Amino acid sequence: MASIANLIVSIIAETGAFETDMGRVGKKQTALMKQMEREAAVAGKAIGVAFLAVATAATAMVAKSVSAAEKLHDLSTTTGISTEALSQLKYISEQSGVSFEALTGSVSKMQKSLIAARDSTSSTNDMFTRLGLSVTELLKLSPEEQFAEIAGAISNLGTAAERTAAAQAIFSKSGAQLLPVLALGKEGIRDLGLEFSKTGAVISTEFARDADTFSDNLGKMK
Repeated sequence: MASIANLIVSIIAETGAFETDMGRVGKKQTALMKQMEREAAVAGKAIGVAFLAVATAATAMVAKSVSAAEKLHDLSTTTGISTEALSQLKYISEQSGVSFEALTGSVSKMQKSLIAARDSTSSTNDMFTRLGLSVTELLKLSPEEQFAEIAGAISNLGTAAERTAAAQAIFSKSGAQLLPVLALGKEGIRDLGLEFSKTGAVISTEFARDADTFSDNLGKMK
């Protein structure tokens, strides 16, 4: 009987110890789960913040692209230069250290000079003649093509003084600011334009038009 009693007591004791150990394990598992939940919540917040940051950056990028396209659309309307060509000219101006505003403003002055040069007795016509350029033929070209042709002719002049005088005669007083771009010549301007086109960042006429429409519609909604 004593042996049986001892066995029962031993079994009860071992069972109690087992249950105690299991209780400890259970408590540890519960604590671990709670910790994992807390870490998951923190990670979730971090992911949410990261996603928000990416979404915000993407939205800002789109807004910037739309704004740039809208500006080029307006500039294209006033200058007659395609948005594709304006995209390239902006890149060319940046590479040459010339402000884009100065470049596009000078193109407008160039077109006025070409109109004035139709008078064969004008001093402007005389300058085009000295450059070996036909005003009649230039007027058949697009503004960006006119600019490239004139840049090529000016870049071939022998001295800096001659290049400055020619630039100012055609592009007005601001012509001197364009000399770094004009020095590229026709081929240099073409090459930089092609270089930029390969980046895929050229703003198309269609995209610029859509951006302008989008901006107008957005304004009406406010």
